[in-house]
Amino acid sequence: MTNANRKRYFVPPFFGFWDTRPRSLDEVQDHWEENIKKQHRDNQASIFASIRQEYGSDRFEHKLENFKDFGYVPMSIVSYHNLFFHQVRRAFIVESYYPALTGACALGERILNHLILDLRNSHTSKPNYKLVHRKRSFDNWKAAITALDDWAVFEPGIAAKFAELERIRNRSLHFSPETASKTRQDALSSALLIKQIIEGQFSSFGSQRWFIRGTKGACFLKREAESDPFVRNFYLPQCPLVGYRYAIDFLPNGAALVFDSESYAGDEVDDDEFARLHNERAVDELVSTIMPPDPGVITWLLTTGKAEQVTLIRALPSAAT
Repeated sequence: MTNANRKRYFVPPFFGFWDTRPRSLDEVQDHWEENIKKQHRDNQASIFASIRQEYGSDRFEHKLENFKDFGYVPMSIVSYHNLFFHQVRRAFIVESYYPALTGACALGERILNHLILDLRNSHTSKPNYKLVHRKRSFDNWKAAITALDDWAVFEPGIAAKFAELERIRNRSLHFSPETASKTRQDALSSALLIKQIIEGQFSSFGSQRWFIRGTKGACFLKREAESDPFVRNFYLPQCPLVGYRYAIDFLPNGAALVFDSESYAGDEVDDDEFARLHNERAVDELVSTIMPPDPGVITWLLTTGKAEQVTLIRALPSAAT
């Protein structure tokens, strides 16, 4: 029988769109050694070529400036965030500023709606529940932000980011003479706010309240966080429950298999002890990933947004072969 008290939920960090190329576009520094300068210039030349291929050569200097200003792309645990944010970014880079602006604002409203609809039944005793319990969608950002903040869903600063995005949305979607002259500025500001919201609330790693501190190379959920409605709805469906000896095998189609011992001997471990066991594990302690799995090994199939425990069986050769 699985000793769940010695296991924690592992947060997969490898699904979604991730782009850190903008971080490699800083100017060469005079104090760098010559070989480092050459390596940096060669790397930048490769990045410039990839940007030109991806976004086209027409008005390339403007596109490059937009690429730099937009900055790196974070990865959300919610797959549609990554898809729609990528579309916002592409629109901004190719100078389609108003579509980028309206897209970022629409994505912010969509995130708020999902949070309210997915979490409201976990907060029926809260005063703000009566304001949101019947509606199927929400365009009143203030009511949604207030409710989610009252339910302690948001990490610090996230409510303020949504409120700031709402102000940009209101003056951009409802007529304002300023919009035409500030479209690029507002598009960038709204996109950066979405980026901060994704990083602060939906990241697969970081300092959020639900992550165990100090684990090396991987992130796990605190035991007490497993009952948090936000974590339960947005994280647990895609996180396998594993012990410190787990191993990962990546599949050609982009999915991954997680192998783990079905049971771990010993008493319950707290989060600090789990972190120690994970950080000090040796390579020869890891569960084997051979197929079919050894007896006593359980497997999880990880795909975008889903972690599912599966049984793997290798097909036997037929008599004709």
